[in-house]
Order: sequence, then C-alpha cells, then structure tokens
Amino acid sequence: MLNEKYSYQSHKRKKFLDVGPIEFNDMEIIGACFYQDTPYSDVFPKDIRGVIFRNCNLDNCNIPAGATVISGTNKQILDQTDGEYWIVDRDLNPIEPRDKDKYIEYGLSINPIDLPLGPLKENILYTNDPKVIKQRKIDAFLSDSAKVEAAALAAIPDSEVK
Repeated sequence: MLNEKYSYQSHKRKKFLDVGPIEFNDMEIIGACFYQDTPYSDVFPKDIRGVIFRNCNLDNCNIPAGATVISGTNKQILDQTDGEYWIVDRDLNPIEPRDKDKYIEYGLSINPIDLPLGPLKENILYTNDPKVIKQRKIDAFLSDSAKVEAAALAAIPDSEVK
C-alpha cells in the first residue's frame, strides 16, 4: 500500500525516530528524499517492519532491519578535502568519489591516498578557470594511450609511414 504521507516528497535532514512505526509498517514509500548530512544516521523508528523504500534517496541513512530498499540510493557519503563527496566506510574513511566517472573523465586520481592534505579553495571537479579546464582535457587525453597513438600516427604524413 502506498504511503502517501511520505512518498514523492523531500524529508531532507528530517528524522522520524519519535514517529510511531505504524506510519511506516507494511507500506511502500516511493520517490522520497531522506538524505542526511551525517553518514550512518538513524532516521526511522528501529522497530518498523514491512516498509519498502522504492526509488528513494536514503544517502547517509541507516536502514532498519524491517525495511527493504529497491532502487534509489543508500550511500554513506562525506565531504572531503577536495571539496567533493566521497563514499566512506564505517570509520568514515574515504573509499572512492561519489562522482567517480567525472574523476576518471578529468584524469583525476580516485585513490583516497591522493586527497589533498588541506581543503582546496575550489571543488576539484567544478572550476571556471580555463587553464585548469584545458589541462584536465589534456591529462584525460594523455591517459588514453590508444588515442595518443592514433593522434600521433595521424600527425605523421603518409610518405613518412613505413
């Protein structure tokens, strides 16, 4: 049965620990956002049962044993010194960037050991500095050896290729 009270709404940074479990039990919550700022946050009554979260944002939420998550997201994320969110482990150590594909596209390291020691002035992924943007494109191109080889061969006149 669809839980109309909580479905298709933003409950960002709200907690429902004092709400009776009957509001959740044997219900389906669809398309809701329960995002929390702190990883591993208790948000829902612990004794809920039969609730299904479908296509919900449950990032940084602990999911009670009596609940099921279908689709949606339930990552534990925390802002790091590079100004971006990284997925973290139980000890809040960074594992990998939330936007891993962007890091790879820009030729940035996805290894947590390469995070800056102190906070950056600007998020590492988002910049308006043309020099930084140009360098990222060059670095991404150079990281793909097949593209580099193809470009090098294309630059050599046919008369010189043997």
